[in-house]
Amino acid sequence: LLLEERFENRKELHSLLVYKGKKSKEIFNEKTPKRTKRFIGLMDNEKSIMFQAIDKTSESALSKMNLDTGAISRIELSEDIITPIIDVNRHVKGFAVRGSPIKYYFFDEELNRRVENIVESYPGHAVFITDWSPDWQHIIIKVQGPEHQNIYFLSSPGTD
Repeated sequence: LLLEERFENRKELHSLLVYKGKKSKEIFNEKTPKRTKRFIGLMDNEKSIMFQAIDKTSESALSKMNLDTGAISRIELSEDIITPIIDVNRHVKGFAVRGSPIKYYFFDEELNRRVENIVESYPGHAVFITDWSPDWQHIIIKVQGPEHQNIYFLSSPGTD
């Protein structure tokens, strides 16, 4: 699977092509003087791509586009998304969501529970995921609060 985003300034044309093997298919094509979508990463086992749509009032929303049909649907969460969490292969693993403290939501239930346990182990502190290993076995967090001021910790299975 390979995706190619194109923006042709002279033609004012923004498009997205999907290559599967030797076949290619254009799933998105929009005539516009500037980009109205920022493609972020793959979702749903590479069946869709997340993008941020910027409308004329400068408000943004996260949506996903089906890679077979080009169909678009909004990503609805009960909380405000701060940022998607994306791995090195541009797969969307989850979201950081607005709250006090910041909360994390992952599509993988086991990873979601693990991160919840990590965050809960620092009550009264803000916990920020700053980096991770490709397999998510090792997670680096930054902790801020009354007992820890900008302290980094490595969380690994058996040490959480």
